Amino acid sequence: MIYTILGNILIIFSILPNKKGEFMSKNKGFTLAEVLITLGIIGIVAAMTIPTLLAKYQEKQTVIKLRQTYSILSQAIRSRQEEVGTPDDWDFSEQEDAVVIAQNLLPALKVVQDCELTGDSCIYTQRYKYLNSSGAGYYGGDNMYKVVLMNGTALSFGKTSNSEIVDFYVDINGPKPPNTIGRDLFCFSWFRNKGLYPLGAPETEYTCDKDGNGWGCTYHVLHYENMSYLK
Repeated sequence: MIYTILGNILIIFSILPNKKGEFMSKNKGFTLAEVLITLGIIGIVAAMTIPTLLAKYQEKQTVIKLRQTYSILSQAIRSRQEEVGTPDDWDFSEQEDAVVIAQNLLPALKVVQDCELTGDSCIYTQRYKYLNSSGAGYYGGDNMYKVVLMNGTALSFGKTSNSEIVDFYVDINGPKPPNTIGRDLFCFSWFRNKGLYPLGAPETEYTCDKDGNGWGCTYHVLHYENMSYLK
């Protein structure tokens, strides 16, 4: 696109009259000043358009990876149901919760990296931020089992409460920033007697608001296929 704009500008220069009112010959080259002016215009146009194009690309990648991960998790739970049941049936009394989840689910997940509980290269291990920029929790801590899926997303999981049996935290770009809920960190939860849902779905009690914590934006990204809540 930039090269097209450059070509059009040079064509315009080629048909403009010079100081004497004479039009340029088709065989005459462009002056250094004209080329520099053209490059300056291109720079301005690029500065205005490239950030928007990058943001659109990142938004599209987030939608794609989140959809893929939701499908991967749903299929993994279904494929293991006959042998170990659903998370409602798993026994968390004898081992760490995250280890039990890993033992029951990993045979059905294709991972490229397994960081187990203590590894720190799969996902961001420091404190994440809420969408409103306030401090959130450690969703890659030692109480969470951490892996990297084949689609490049980082996944950490653990058991948190009586109603949300298992939380699956999905970081679209692993340890890389912005490390913010609703931007690159999202969550699917297994609700007792209900199943696996993205937070923000009608079955959950979460909402999506850029001035909030951002958890409910998981459903927004999947349902609307955009991140318009950031605007």
